[in-house]
Amino acid sequence: MKVSNFKFQISNLFVAKYITMFLLVVILLLGAFFRLYKINEYMTFLGDEGRDMLVVKRMIVDHKFTLLGPITSVGSIYMGPVYYYLMIPFLWAWNFNPVGPSVMVALLAVATIYLIYKLGKDFFHVQVGLIASFLYAVAPLMITSGRSSWNPNVVPFFSVLLIYSLLQIIVAGKYKWFVVLGLSLGILIQLHYVTLMFVPVIALCLYLKRYKFPLKNYLTALGAFIISYSPFLLFELRHSFVNMQAVFRFVLQQKTDA
Repeated sequence: MKVSNFKFQISNLFVAKYITMFLLVVILLLGAFFRLYKINEYMTFLGDEGRDMLVVKRMIVDHKFTLLGPITSVGSIYMGPVYYYLMIPFLWAWNFNPVGPSVMVALLAVATIYLIYKLGKDFFHVQVGLIASFLYAVAPLMITSGRSSWNPNVVPFFSVLLIYSLLQIIVAGKYKWFVVLGLSLGILIQLHYVTLMFVPVIALCLYLKRYKFPLKNYLTALGAFIISYSPFLLFELRHSFVNMQAVFRFVLQQKTDA
């Protein structure tokens, strides 16, 4: 009787596993369909997108590489160039058609769906992962932003990757994720300055961690951050931190106006 019950439980586990895999594949295909179907007709292509295409075109054709990214909407403050470098292979593969970078954004959006599933499954429950990934896959706002080439549109992928790596560190105690944490943060700050909010969150989580890590792990994360942030950091070093000075001036002006 015990043997038969054991076999029954094993069979149930296999059935549950395959059902979960089937549902995940359906969710991913659904998310991909909503983002890639007629993407050339639904994608946005305005002034910002045209500017980015011209910059990347000069990088590919004229080999004029840049250490600066897009300008922000709050004055002469620039972001890092990481998004331009992400665009290069897709703009080249699509023969300089703007659809290429939009496909890149769509693929990263589908990858975000999978990361959300992994996060929910690994740290909560498999049902949490499936429900959360499904809601993200069909959310109208996420669909719209997931099929147009614009640097903030890939923030969700790297944000979920950062959160997942942080949970791997503080919950599972896996020190190898410090590298991913540092790389993700360096990329995020170049995509949009609002992601600076992750800095105090990371600091607080590591301070309240369950596991004690050697100093070398924190240095590893710092090194990974410097590597991914290095293009913009090199520009700032060569130009006396002109961009950071502009950020401080903007913040001080806002306080003065208030």
